[in-house]
Amino acid sequence: MLNILKELDKSKYEPVVLLREHGPLAEELNNMGIKTLTMPNLRTVPYNCSALTPSKIARAIHIIKSFSTFKKILISECPKVVYINSMMLYPYLRVTKRMNNSIGTIIHIREHWEEGSHRIQRGIAISHIARYADEIIAINRYSASMLEKVGRTVTIVYDWIDLSKRYQPMPMATIFKEDCSNLKVFMYMGGLQQIKGALEVLSSFSKLERDDYRLLVLGINSEYKTQGVRSFIKHLLSRIGYPSYSEKVFSLIKSDKRIKCIPGTYYVKDLYDQVYCILSYFTIPHANLSLAESVIEGTVNIAALTPESLEYSRNGELAILFEENNLDSFNAKIREIDTLHHIVKSRLRDGAKDIEHLFDTRRNASLLQGVYSKLTNDVK
Repeated sequence: MLNILKELDKSKYEPVVLLREHGPLAEELNNMGIKTLTMPNLRTVPYNCSALTPSKIARAIHIIKSFSTFKKILISECPKVVYINSMMLYPYLRVTKRMNNSIGTIIHIREHWEEGSHRIQRGIAISHIARYADEIIAINRYSASMLEKVGRTVTIVYDWIDLSKRYQPMPMATIFKEDCSNLKVFMYMGGLQQIKGALEVLSSFSKLERDDYRLLVLGINSEYKTQGVRSFIKHLLSRIGYPSYSEKVFSLIKSDKRIKCIPGTYYVKDLYDQVYCILSYFTIPHANLSLAESVIEGTVNIAALTPESLEYSRNGELAILFEENNLDSFNAKIREIDTLHHIVKSRLRDGAKDIEHLFDTRRNASLLQGVYSKLTNDVK
């Protein structure tokens, strides 16, 4: 969203951003001269999961209750266009159109919802978007295909990448506190998120008996601290043989001295340039933007074969792809990395330009501008 707002022509449009709470994002937007509003009862629809659990039913009730607040904001701000930045906020399209059909609506789809998964909820989401969105934007081909199959035109606008602005020196020798010139450093960037596959990546790496291998983990603090009642209970359960996901991950980190952790960082260019290979193990398909970034930077990747990874790697030529959710396939690719590395590296020298073009700032900002112009002309 920040990229979109930075490229927005402020001489033509005056953005107002609605957030659930006032935090660092609101501060950054305010510093950019952009007005922000907060709506604490703003809610997303449950994503690709059963809607019949007590917590999900409660969330549905909260969403319905939030409609009156949203209507008041629309009346107060009198927008010409409402821009929904996630598929899972689709109910607010219907609220907008039913209150004032002359307001233009845009939805930006970033999700990957497989066709056979939770079909009723998926069908409701797609039918609402098809009916109430004037313009539909998607971040890749798969996201676009969900609405194209019901006859809607979708503009694909990739989350643009400009790594020239994301450089900060981060020498591996400083991070690992040793000479890394003869070492092969792998990098995992998913933090503790289970859908990113932290446990699978770390457990697979820890089984590699290679003294010249290192693993840099982004997004995890090396010191595991138990805080709060919930964390304390998890810690007690781990002591009696029922470790939580995070406990398992930290156990692997502590047991392997070749693994180093640093907090997540926006300034990844220098890391991409130094590491031997990026490791990822997405447990559910979604856009792997770090794959696109590292391909553009010429870094070898091992990633799950999904529609997005195929798209971001020129149909698999520019990365090493393994069968999705197949740990044996993942481990086989890691064992073959020294053979496959130079093959992929040579392809990246020329092929990375194709992916760089897909994610080019000017190209994608121009596509967005086209959507805005068409819609604002229609709603004048």
